[in-house]
Amino acid sequence: MLSFGCSAEKIGEGGNSPGGDSVEYQRDADGNLIYDADGNPIPVTQDSGGIEGGGVPGSTTPGGISVDDNSGNGATPTKCNEFELDFVPRTPTVYVLVDRSGSMNDGAEDFWTPLRTALLPAVEQLESDVRFGFGMYTSTELAQCQSGVVDDLGTIAENNYAAIEGKYTPTQPTTGADTPTSFALMEAADILEADPSPGERYIVLVTDGNPDFCDDVPAKCGQDATIGAMQQLAARGIKTIFFGLEAQKQQPLEAAVASRFANAGDGQPVAWPDADIQWQNSNIKNECQGSSSWSAAAAANPDASAEVDTAGTYSESQGTAEAFLAANPADLVTSLKAKVAGLKSCDLDLDGLSILETYWAQGEVTLQGEPVSQDQWRMVNESQLELLGEACTRWQEPDVSEFYAGFPCEAIVVR
Repeated sequence: MLSFGCSAEKIGEGGNSPGGDSVEYQRDADGNLIYDADGNPIPVTQDSGGIEGGGVPGSTTPGGISVDDNSGNGATPTKCNEFELDFVPRTPTVYVLVDRSGSMNDGAEDFWTPLRTALLPAVEQLESDVRFGFGMYTSTELAQCQSGVVDDLGTIAENNYAAIEGKYTPTQPTTGADTPTSFALMEAADILEADPSPGERYIVLVTDGNPDFCDDVPAKCGQDATIGAMQQLAARGIKTIFFGLEAQKQQPLEAAVASRFANAGDGQPVAWPDADIQWQNSNIKNECQGSSSWSAAAAANPDASAEVDTAGTYSESQGTAEAFLAANPADLVTSLKAKVAGLKSCDLDLDGLSILETYWAQGEVTLQGEPVSQDQWRMVNESQLELLGEACTRWQEPDVSEFYAGFPCEAIVVR
């Protein structure tokens, strides 16, 4: 729950009205005085601005600012009632893209069932903080391997677990199907960009082996195309977070390859083992140019030139992005859940209100009911609060969802 409140403040002395005078003031349904944006009680002769049952004068904010005056018992009013209002959290959008090729359950190794068993509860736990989309990808025919490879859920939303579970649970890997990862990534990106919601966008890719094109090309060809696709998506503002299952197969996914994928997905430099980049580019081209799918991927490289004739673009040194690789699907999902939870933004935007700068230092913040020290949060501007350091880390934990900020009533301005 995200909530916001007024801190304690006296508003008058004695009697049924502020200052002890005989003026009658407007009250809400509970008998509490109603105040205007400047913190003054509103006389009954003054236009209430459309308030009904309490609210901020001149606005439709539910629950508004009201003050407990102890219902005319002569005591001094001492606090503003807490009220809730909507924040606009910077909710990340995550498209979970799962490899559905035959190797995910080939009879010898079953990654599919334990992965699904671990992944669905993680989605359920994070669904209120993340807008999830979901798709599975594979293909069996070369002619169809460049398009239509993603079986998309069709919805991207918060609280999307039930729809994802309903699609994921009855589905099984396709026997003998391949892993056209580069084309699946491009399709998933198009799906993400068609969604109008604001916020950062990510693809979480889970696969168990080397990518290919539904044909028998060297492993480096599919790897190169996948790196190229990830680099293009990062340039479009969509980062790919790679999670690889370590399979004991004919072409297992190597840690070095997973590291290249991680850096490409994060928009960081990618390096092949060979120091001579031009030689390596020629080596990839010589081995892969017989594949029409690889040629299409190479032609799509925006950095293509006489020196760069591969699908990916390479550097002499590599970035520092973390690669997630595990033999146990449950272990992999543990890392996945922590990574996705960490995408939850520590910036919180107020909806329709501002906090006057002179009162920022008087604010109080809690997470899960526990106070947050003043050095662990700051007001970025009059309508944006940022959690810092340990408070940000705490907020990004999957089980943390209650946030409260309180300021003096006179600090709050309706926009």
